[in-house]
This record gives sequence, C-alpha cells and structure tokens, in this order.
Amino acid sequence: MKITKTQTTLSATDLSNHIACKHATHLERQYAARAIEKPIRKNHFLDRIIERGIDHEAAYLSHLRNSGTLKIVEFTRDEKQVEEKTLSAMKAGADVVYQGALSTTQGTN
Repeated sequence: MKITKTQTTLSATDLSNHIACKHATHLERQYAARAIEKPIRKNHFLDRIIERGIDHEAAYLSHLRNSGTLKIVEFTRDEKQVEEKTLSAMKAGADVVYQGALSTTQGTN
C-alpha cells in the first residue's frame, strides 16, 4: 500500500489481506501514512511460508507463460503509472495481470 496526498495505491496482497482482516488494512494504512511503525517480529516459520509462496508464484507465472495461449501483462514494482496501465490491460482483455495495482482517490475509501 502506498499513500500520497491525493491517492492510495493498493496491491493484490492488500486486497487479499483486507478480505481476511479489515483491521490489518487499518494498520497498513497507518503504517503507509507513517503514523505508526511496523512491529519487527522474527518468525522463521512465517519467513519460510513467505519464501515458499514467492517460489510458488514464480513457478505458476512460468507455467502460465509457457502455456502460449494466454495474454499476460506484467508490471514491475517500480513501474510508473501502473494503476492506469493495469486498467488499460484489463479493458484490453488481458487474461493475466501480474503485479498490477489499483488506486482510489483520498476521501473516497
């Protein structure tokens, strides 16, 4: 999640986390706005689950690419105007949008 003066940018993870726990979204918004600090916890089990999730995501994306039948649009985390490009890809009928982002204007959340 990224917050500027005029908009909040959400990732797919942010949306998934919101479905699981709305309070987590509230805390993430406070952290993104620099109102609170993120707690530092060392959890080796959680670190391993995260690592396995990243590996699974990479393997699945590779599988989708190798299918040869899907229109896949990929973005990088630091890509400019990713929100507009994500919407354009969706409107153009992309089958898969990887690392896309959606945003809202502040005050409409």
